[in-house]
Amino acid sequence: MTDAPPPAALATTLDRELHWLATLIHQRIDQYAERDDPASAALTLPEPPELLDRCAYGAAVPINRLSADERLALILALAPWLRPQALDLLFVRNANLDRGFTEFGGRAHGLATGFAPTRQTALFLLAGDALDRRLAAMTLFGADGVLVRQRLIVLQPDDFAPWLPLEPHPELLARLLRNPG
Repeated sequence: MTDAPPPAALATTLDRELHWLATLIHQRIDQYAERDDPASAALTLPEPPELLDRCAYGAAVPINRLSADERLALILALAPWLRPQALDLLFVRNANLDRGFTEFGGRAHGLATGFAPTRQTALFLLAGDALDRRLAAMTLFGADGVLVRQRLIVLQPDDFAPWLPLEPHPELLARLLRNPG
């Protein structure tokens, strides 16, 4: 597998990251639905997948020393472009309120019917109801965080507003989608 040409290495690496994201979404939703005590909603992230360093994404993660939390936020931001159906589970409706779950964040994706993740979505996946973990995770989106500094996600006008979109930086999209090698 390591002898794959660069476009195949990128596809394999992103496929692994997206599978990891889908696994985490399923685990978080299952854990959230079955909880007895919301305060004890800590979830251990599944181990991130192995990266192929022969592609832009696989090389960027170690170069930027991205933590598992940062990797999760990054692949979540990229999911609407790469595998939008991976986010469909987050459309589940709260039967008590007849609308989506506030905790899951997200927005309608323009004119499309897809789920556009927000910072709230990332905070839910990373922290659930664990307030200490949530507060720590909010720093991922600030101007001094590696995701913004390295132009992996878009800097939003408010570092801490959870309702703001979680968007990949256009330069990252160009590197990955226009030149997959």
